Amino acid sequence: MKLTHILAATALTAVSGSALALPTLDTILGTGPSLTSSGSEYFNLVDTDGNSDDFFATIVLEQAAYESNMGIYEFTTDAAGNVTVTDSLQIFSASNEPGILTGSQTVNFDLANGIAFLDDDGVFGYSAGDSQATIDGSFGFYLNVVNTGHTYYSHNSLNADGFDHLAVFETLGQGGATNSFDLVLAWEDLNNGGDQDYTDMVIVANDIAVSEPATFLMLGLGLVGLGFARKKRA
Repeated sequence: MKLTHILAATALTAVSGSALALPTLDTILGTGPSLTSSGSEYFNLVDTDGNSDDFFATIVLEQAAYESNMGIYEFTTDAAGNVTVTDSLQIFSASNEPGILTGSQTVNFDLANGIAFLDDDGVFGYSAGDSQATIDGSFGFYLNVVNTGHTYYSHNSLNADGFDHLAVFETLGQGGATNSFDLVLAWEDLNNGGDQDYTDMVIVANDIAVSEPATFLMLGLGLVGLGFARKKRA
């Protein structure tokens, strides 16, 4: 599988769920601090001070035999704690290649109307030619593995195998190659955890500017390298 590197944007925080004994960050990346996963399951748009608010992320590693799509999803939680996905928006496809010119993407949020969209037609703001989904300021991440047909979610309860497929690390100020990033998201793409290496897709995330009142919060995603991507598996 190809090595993919992404950018992302919208200010968000991780909300914790149950954490399993997942690999530490330095084990996953082969560098950086020895951090453990926070067990976060969903993310909130924050830092909406009207100046420069968003979330910046880059896929820095993809070591896998499979191709995957990745995106975000809207969800509801009932009184019993059951989570239901109500909509989703694909941000990257399995065909995306590394590099700004070959695989950059921007996801915009119209929070007043609860819409996330891709500017497919080049017209500023949301328009009929854009890919869109009903997604507001709280959302999860998903990974759809094309080869197997399995889709895994940041909410463990949504995964058919009950396995935690996403490790979330809070890395800002912790040293190493990820020191300047707020979050690292690391995916395991095999059913029931497979080899449990969490190197199948690894994303770093950081704040970027957005405007407020929050008419449009921008989630910018592109494919760039950070210099510590390793050779993919055959």
